[in-house]
Amino acid sequence: MMFMRNAILICAVLQFSCGYSQEELSSWLVTDSAGAGNMIFASEKIGIGQEGNLQLKTTFILGEPIWGRAYFPKQFREYGAKKKDRFRLDLYVDGQLKQTVYQESPEPHWSQMQIWLYGTGRDYFDSFEELLKDCGQGEHSVKILITVEPDRPSKGSGSVIISSGKLTVIVP
Repeated sequence: MMFMRNAILICAVLQFSCGYSQEELSSWLVTDSAGAGNMIFASEKIGIGQEGNLQLKTTFILGEPIWGRAYFPKQFREYGAKKKDRFRLDLYVDGQLKQTVYQESPEPHWSQMQIWLYGTGRDYFDSFEELLKDCGQGEHSVKILITVEPDRPSKGSGSVIISSGKLTVIVP
């Protein structure tokens, strides 16, 4: 009886830990014609496996928190990347590149990641609000591209866009 109870407990722990890992390709993944994954957005943190419990949206009013989750078609290591490599995140506003930041040392098994865009306490793009205010009142198109950028690109290998996302921010 004790063996059976322990086996059930181990099974439950394995199901929980494996069910929500950054290793798995998500059912939320959608790839575009170029093979890049997608992003989803919400006004609160998007935990792994919690996407269906949140109100996802693509239009925000400047001042609202903006969280994202990026999905990759493959695990980071499958792009030939290693832990010393990095993700490059490019922020475009109204079609113009405004800021680039780097996520250093992503884990090789990642196939998705949290995006801290605005009002999250850990924002990637520190000048996001100023950039939008400089654009003036109205609706602004925001696009984020995540690229695998090898630490030392070898001959014939370069950066690969692995995820992209678009949203609209209204500046009152």
